[in-house]
Amino acid sequence: MTSRQTLVNYNDIGNALPSATQKFIQDYSALKTELSSTQKAITGLLESFESLKPLFGAQAPEGNVTSNATLTYFDTTNSPVSVDLYFNDTIGVDTGWVIVT
Repeated sequence: MTSRQTLVNYNDIGNALPSATQKFIQDYSALKTELSSTQKAITGLLESFESLKPLFGAQAPEGNVTSNATLTYFDTTNSPVSVDLYFNDTIGVDTGWVIVT
């Protein structure tokens, strides 16, 4: 089994690949920088998706649950017999929940 190398700078690349040209080293470094930026952007995007998930819990939301972008909350206290759906027209508050009948 081979181990994975981390090539951080020009010297690391030059030592690992003695025949590497300066252009290759520059391209490798640029690609590594772009990959790092892309990974950060994807992580941020995935974190923002969290706010798009409906909220669930086993309590009435009024005063207990802060609304997110979906503006919906499912009270599962009586599940599996019934589930109450609540709606809030303001993001980021824990008051103003209205049960949807």
